[in-house]
Amino acid sequence: ISYKQKVKNRFDNNLLTGLVTIKDSNLSNINIEIYGGIHEDSLNIMNSKGTINNIIVSNSSADAIDFDHSNLNVKNIKVYNAGNDCVDLSGGNYKIELISAEKCFDKGISVGENSKSIVDKLMISDVNIGFVSKDSSFLTVGSGKISNYKICSAAYRKKQEFNGSIIKSLNKICPQKDVSIQKHSYYIYK
Repeated sequence: ISYKQKVKNRFDNNLLTGLVTIKDSNLSNINIEIYGGIHEDSLNIMNSKGTINNIIVSNSSADAIDFDHSNLNVKNIKVYNAGNDCVDLSGGNYKIELISAEKCFDKGISVGENSKSIVDKLMISDVNIGFVSKDSSFLTVGSGKISNYKICSAAYRKKQEFNGSIIKSLNKICPQKDVSIQKHSYYIYK
């Protein structure tokens, strides 16, 4: 896909950015599987709440999964081969039992815009950055393994209207030398 095609396909006629978009919904124990996607997000869930059993997304040209302003509990997320972030969580509250992400061009999981997220277990490989908390967000990670990365974990402020961020790791996942923490952001290891 050329750059011009990617820009053209970023939005649909309704200005939605997802190949599959779920908006203003109550979800109950659903399963989602998506192969491909040339939009900005293969799966975009917005302003929704509820529970999801499994999400599987493979071969996305940009972000695989994007949750915006939602309150979601997810048992299992599996992403393979994303052209940008594998999982992007913004402006909400998220509880995820397991994230398995492989071949993410940018981040395995990105938490931002005042989100509070708990991930019980991460299994991430072949990424630029393993997991990130940014822009006034709080990410708690129980356990996990990150391999083949440039930066294992990072906490920072990206957008001026927010503050720094916090990552709390209940088990040692990243070597200290592979963690990037900006001023006014924190990485808490217990």
